[in-house]
Amino acid sequence: MNTTAILSLFSLVSFAGVMQDEVTHTKDSFEKIQENLEAKKAVIVDVREKSEWNAGHLKGAILIPYNTKLRFAPKTKKLQELPNDDLIVYCHCKAGVRALRAAKKLKEIGYDVRPIKAGFAELVENGFEKAKKK
Repeated sequence: MNTTAILSLFSLVSFAGVMQDEVTHTKDSFEKIQENLEAKKAVIVDVREKSEWNAGHLKGAILIPYNTKLRFAPKTKKLQELPNDDLIVYCHCKAGVRALRAAKKLKEIGYDVRPIKAGFAELVENGFEKAKKK
């Protein structure tokens, strides 16, 4: 094998390793997500900031803001806000970007995480119940 072929193979293997670590939005349908939540097989985490949460959030959601809580969380410790069992963790934000970043962090910590591409408003439009304001 010549040097060019070896470098090409090394690049391909390295790229495949990066792709394995990449987190993508869940393929679970809105119905499947709601079914898992209702069956207590999953929790839903809102990774938006507190001010966004205060403006409206999903009933039963757990607030864990990405920028102020998750971004710098240690990789070796489970979060006290989340149950320590094997539940699916669905996370959402406003438009899907922070959900991906949060999912990567939660995956590193050891959670079965499935980021949702739809933002808060789209989830409400698709049947997720909005929490009542207090």
